Amino acid sequence: MEILLLEPVKKLGRSGDKVTVKNGFARNYLIPRGIAMRINKENLAVYEARKAEIDKNNAVKKSEAESNAKKLDGLNITILRQAAEDGRLYGSVTAKEIAVNVKDKGYAIDSKAVELLVPIKAVGVYKVRLSIHAEVSVEISVNVARSEGEAENQLAADTKANAEAQKQSA
Repeated sequence: MEILLLEPVKKLGRSGDKVTVKNGFARNYLIPRGIAMRINKENLAVYEARKAEIDKNNAVKKSEAESNAKKLDGLNITILRQAAEDGRLYGSVTAKEIAVNVKDKGYAIDSKAVELLVPIKAVGVYKVRLSIHAEVSVEISVNVARSEGEAENQLAADTKANAEAQKQSA
């Protein structure tokens, strides 16, 4: 189905783009949420009439996301979990858990914004990407440890390793 995007969608397109997607994705997700509309003469006329308003709303959303990204940039969160002697967790750290910990720090974020490329199944410091907006993302550090002391040691070691890596690249 051919649709016209009203908002930017990650890996699909920007506002105003004409894209082809599967019928179910358009009917069940994009159109009901007001993210897109079907392409026909009436809808194109409506879009052209409201284009300035739509662009303004998208710019406001993007600027809000960028300001939130500046606040979140470099955020360190610590998650205390039980683990075996070799550091393997009993279970794994989920995107929902990370989102809850970010919310506890005072930032409003949805668990769908957390991008875990690989599951976190061991203690350590991990870089996790948060997609706040289709065009704005930020990277935070997630420190998974068994105790507060271990968390502080891991964070100090990670900071030292990052400083050495920056020295070598410079």
